[in-house]
Amino acid sequence: MTFYISWGHIEDIVRSTLNTRTMRIVKCLSIAILTTFLWSCNDDPDHYTDLPDCVQSIVDDTPQIIIKSQEIDNSVRYWLNTGANALDGDEYIVSSSCDTLCYYGGWVNPDCIDEYDSEGWTQVWP
Repeated sequence: MTFYISWGHIEDIVRSTLNTRTMRIVKCLSIAILTTFLWSCNDDPDHYTDLPDCVQSIVDDTPQIIIKSQEIDNSVRYWLNTGANALDGDEYIVSSSCDTLCYYGGWVNPDCIDEYDSEGWTQVWP
């Protein structure tokens, strides 16, 4: 009995093997990416535990606010970014006890704004 294998038959076997392997890889990568994405999602408001109580109460009262922080002289300063600056309003920079240290915006910025590095702010909420 003679057994003949044609080149076309070998091509079909290789092609189906690659397609099966490729599909397995694609499925595994898809599952890994989806799992990583789902684990990284966190809408838990307790996730932001580094905010002082007074700043957290501002966040609770103003949900659309963005809080940015910057450390100066071993104390953390918080920029309460409400978007008022876009309308020539003031946005305040406060201490961890919510004492107003400076403001940003309006027509003319005060001299205290020079203490802050405009690129040094880190967003901490949301």
